[in-house]
Amino acid sequence: MTGHLINLPELRYMGFSRNYCNAVGLTTLDWTKLENLQLDVNFLGSLLANSDRANIFDLLPNLKVLNLSSNGITTLFSRTFHRLQKLRHLDLSFNNIENFDLNLKPLENLLIIDLQVNSVHTLKGNIIQQLEKNSKRLNTSFAVDLRNNSISYGCDNLLFLQWLAKHEHNFVGFNSYWFVADNSSILSSDDFKRDIEHLPKRCKTYVELIVICSISVAVFLSIVIGGVIYKTRWKLRYLLFMSKQRYFGYRRLEDETLIENYKYDAFISYADENIRFVRDRIIPELERRGLSLCIHQRDFLAGNDVTDNIINAIQCSKKTITILSNGFLRSKWCMYEFNMARMETIYTREGRGCLVVAMLEKIPVDRMTAEMLQWIKENSYIEFTKDEDGEALFWENLTDSIKN
Repeated sequence: MTGHLINLPELRYMGFSRNYCNAVGLTTLDWTKLENLQLDVNFLGSLLANSDRANIFDLLPNLKVLNLSSNGITTLFSRTFHRLQKLRHLDLSFNNIENFDLNLKPLENLLIIDLQVNSVHTLKGNIIQQLEKNSKRLNTSFAVDLRNNSISYGCDNLLFLQWLAKHEHNFVGFNSYWFVADNSSILSSDDFKRDIEHLPKRCKTYVELIVICSISVAVFLSIVIGGVIYKTRWKLRYLLFMSKQRYFGYRRLEDETLIENYKYDAFISYADENIRFVRDRIIPELERRGLSLCIHQRDFLAGNDVTDNIINAIQCSKKTITILSNGFLRSKWCMYEFNMARMETIYTREGRGCLVVAMLEKIPVDRMTAEMLQWIKENSYIEFTKDEDGEALFWENLTDSIKN
């Protein structure tokens, strides 16, 4: 039916029922005053499933009744009916519609939807809201026919089921409805009425259980992962730097004539508040003994990242001397130097210690970090004293620790 029936300006009713029609021209249905169109028992399903050919009703602004029953319809597009603003009765019965998800907002007068004998599982929220809105505006009850559809009965469809129970009188032949539960069991309308008030409680418990379990698992995994990351944070930072250096930095050429290829004998790690002791005592005493020292205020390369300078200094030095004091514990850079030297000993020097701890003053145990406390317990350290004999022994031990 792709031609035209012209000179029918007052046409109100047209019936094309029980034909073999499977094609309608985009401008064939051009009757501006038509109110009732019967197209049932045809083959328009494939036409309406074609998005380019589905808007065959655009020239029917006054249509009130549209019968598309028994047309093998499986798919509908929202714009198929969006020009039918005066439509009141839409008959889509005896088709194979499963997903009835139309935008009914333009259809402000629609009150009757016949969907019996389809495969509809639910009605979307926008359809529910529009039917209620139309009913309230027109002061007339709406009617929906869902007989012989497999309506889903479960938590996923709870909102529609509650709305259905509330508006039972608006559903044609409700007593013959049947519902398909999640376990594939069939519920009659009487079963539905008895059980619907208990369904929200079951769904709530189920949803809450899922939410609680999900949150618990997420929190547990977060704590475990966070604990592992925190425990190995210095290792991760060290390995990250080493990977960066390996793939994006440079490495020294090995000098096979030397047993150890180090630029400095020792890198001195100290807090700024101990600079006077380092400058007046450490540097003169050790350099007098022929040791080359790396001092961050003197030997770090200007313009380089601080972390790069620190790890380069540790790697270029035979030993890292930590001048341990209360100020040292307060400095984040000092702690960074200590932990990077500790990682260097464990993962690069293969256990050959490059970290020497020189304790400048008494430090309460509770002020030390877990990593430092463990290192102090497992490794010997040198303690500075102002006693003349003790100080001489301190310098001898410190020198031997660097050389050996």
